[in-house]
Amino acid sequence: MQFVDKILFQINTEIEKLGIDDCMGIDSALHMMRFIQPLGDELRKYILAYQFADETEEISFFKEYKPEVLSKYLYYNKIYVIESKYPTGSDIAQREYLYKELDSLTFYFSRNLDFYQYYRSKSTYLDRYYFTRNQNDLRICTDSSHIDKDPLYSTGYDFKVAKIITNELLKIYLTNRLQELERIVQRKADNGQVVETILRWTGSKRALVELIYALEANGDFNKGTAILKEIAAICGIEKTLTYHVARHSCATSVLLANGVPIETVSKILGHTNIRTTQIYARITDLKVSSDMEILAQKLDVPHRTASR
Repeated sequence: MQFVDKILFQINTEIEKLGIDDCMGIDSALHMMRFIQPLGDELRKYILAYQFADETEEISFFKEYKPEVLSKYLYYNKIYVIESKYPTGSDIAQREYLYKELDSLTFYFSRNLDFYQYYRSKSTYLDRYYFTRNQNDLRICTDSSHIDKDPLYSTGYDFKVAKIITNELLKIYLTNRLQELERIVQRKADNGQVVETILRWTGSKRALVELIYALEANGDFNKGTAILKEIAAICGIEKTLTYHVARHSCATSVLLANGVPIETVSKILGHTNIRTTQIYARITDLKVSSDMEILAQKLDVPHRTASR
């Protein structure tokens, strides 16, 4: 649905603008919650006034489109909660806190194992009961997810799909948090001394950025304890480098810009839905259009889109 794609484009653009990485702070999480909430309200109003063409379209919305948007909000909301309650005491207390959060994800997975397997196996035989409104079968819906919900904008199980997506992202976030904590512990073991190296780069800036990602991934600074931002600072890169930026640059500047099929790019990035990859392609198209407008202004020639 184009309306949902537009909302996802706005969200991903905001993430890109903020340079949010996998270890964001509480302020970034709160900012994204405030950014996404009104977009979610817009989507709800749109759907309440929208007439689905058929049952297949309704299933597609509640199984794929809505969870993709909702999971964004749930993800940043949970990070905000995690960071607001993060202990400031010993390293042991911080480690136990992070492991406890990881355990809660495992607990949710265990409680919803049957539905998780149904969803991840891309099964469809129960879609009519899971992802259409007012079709709850008490023999299938054994929990209370269908009781307290908006019957016009929820099936109960669209929320569960969003939770599955959210929990998978949170697992990555918490794992990175633990790795960051271990690096801090290692620095303390080394008496807090970080080796400072002066590097002078004479190649292109793009090549340097690509090298920084490779050096961090290979653990070539401070025995693998240096984080991406530290290496970038040493190399004189002021722009915030994140893994999200790296994935985005790879998809747009390297793969799509050089003619790699979008299906291949989707597989490389690990996207479960090609619509997510199409957002990257759309960004590329917008960039091309913007650059051509600038060139047209410099040449004082009206910009026209070539039609073939």
